[in-house]
Amino acid sequence: MNNYWLLDRPIAHRGYHKKEDNIPENSLPAFQRAIDHNFNIELDVQLTKDNKVVVFHDHNLKRMTGKDSFIEKLTYEETQQLNLDGVEGVHPPLLTDVLDLVKGQVGIVIEIKSINYSPFFRLERNLNKIMKGYNGLYCIKSFSPFSVLWYFNHNHKVLRGFLTGFKKDYLNICGTPIYPFSEFCSFNVDILPQDRVEKCFHQNNKPIISWTINSVEKIEKVKKYADNIIFERLEPDVVEAYYEYNKNVKKDYKKFKI
Repeated sequence: MNNYWLLDRPIAHRGYHKKEDNIPENSLPAFQRAIDHNFNIELDVQLTKDNKVVVFHDHNLKRMTGKDSFIEKLTYEETQQLNLDGVEGVHPPLLTDVLDLVKGQVGIVIEIKSINYSPFFRLERNLNKIMKGYNGLYCIKSFSPFSVLWYFNHNHKVLRGFLTGFKKDYLNICGTPIYPFSEFCSFNVDILPQDRVEKCFHQNNKPIISWTINSVEKIEKVKKYADNIIFERLEPDVVEAYYEYNKNVKKDYKKFKI
């Protein structure tokens, strides 16, 4: 499979959300807006109490719904009583609902939100089962090296990325052993350039995708150090201008070819 879709079109962070227009992050309207602009989608997955894979970023629901509870403590039906950003009728969606909406129209970057290491890998197993029935383009990424390793061992064909970029100590301790099992790095633009990332990825013929790009200044930084953007709060013309630039930049990553 050709994986250059991940480096081609820009990636909308948690969907192409816009709070001012009542389009919350990680919502079906945000994903529809990304599709309308032909942008790839980044989203987050977690498990509810009854083992449903839902799309939601925070482990605690309070910021997005006002309810001070962890999503893993609620059933899926209970999450459907909560409105995202106070928008009536817009609830945390099931991953299967998102897949039914996207239907392969754009690529999907799935972040696995593992809270703690679990020997049972419930989220990974449930996610893998769902995605085996999906025919569109997708990849996974995670801050958890265990999630990346699980996919390497159980579904090697799925494109895997290591997500990092908060603390350099974490990068040195957890990141170094996982590099051989990751095919790309998703890295924080605010601490680029980073010698270890450059050495382990670009110098080993693996791309770097940078997050979260929310200004023209950060786009200019990405042009120097990374291969694509995960963006939010940018106008479509700004994103399209980056796309026009990026598609003409020579990229030659062996594992991303057919």
